[in-house]
Formats: sequence, structure tokens, C-alpha cells
Amino acid sequence: MDAGLIIHESRFTFAAHGLVQVADLGAWWEAETGLPVPLAGICARHDLDADTTRSAEQAIRASVQYALDHPAASREYVRANAQEMSDAVCDAHIALYVNALSLDVGDEGMRAITRLVRGGD
Repeated sequence: MDAGLIIHESRFTFAAHGLVQVADLGAWWEAETGLPVPLAGICARHDLDADTTRSAEQAIRASVQYALDHPAASREYVRANAQEMSDAVCDAHIALYVNALSLDVGDEGMRAITRLVRGGD
């Protein structure tokens, strides 16, 4: 049996290619844990000074906030790095990764990360 893992924008377009979904790991995670899917993290080396890490964090937050405030501004960048994308798929893809949790994972996001790293309940 041929099988594969579909990620990024292909999660919105797989059916158009004749592919069949066996499982949606994001939906499984959310149903199993009741928590958001921890998609990525940005970390700073522990030996960097506080001003450098604070400046980096502020720049990243400003970038994400700009993307939230101007969703169309991200579309060309995403499209340039994507395999295939209509405007609707592009917008859904951006919304998946640029959201309130991108600005601040909060308590729920931290619980999701802890659950992923430690496993179990």
C-alpha cells in the first residue's frame, strides 16, 4: 500500500489530486488532548544577553501582528514558497499559522507543548 504524510497547503488540496485521507493528525491531537497543535517554536540561546533576545522577540511579534493586521501582505511570500495555491487555499494556510497563538501561546499553548514533549496526561 502506498501512503504518505500531507503537510502545509496540501492538506487543503489533496482530494483534488485523487488522494484519500486516512487520518488527520491535527484533528486527532485536538480530540485526544483538547489542546491546540504545537506547530513550531522560536528559541534563543541561553547565553544571549537580555536586550538581544528582547529585541528579537519584539521584531517577531511585530511581524506576526503585521501579518494578522494585513493578511493579504503575506500571500505573495507564501505563494512564492508553496507548491500550489489558490487565494482561498493561501488564506486558509496563512490563517492556520498566523493566529493569536502565534503572538502568545498562553497557558493552553504551554500545556500543549508540555504534553507533546512529555507525553501522557
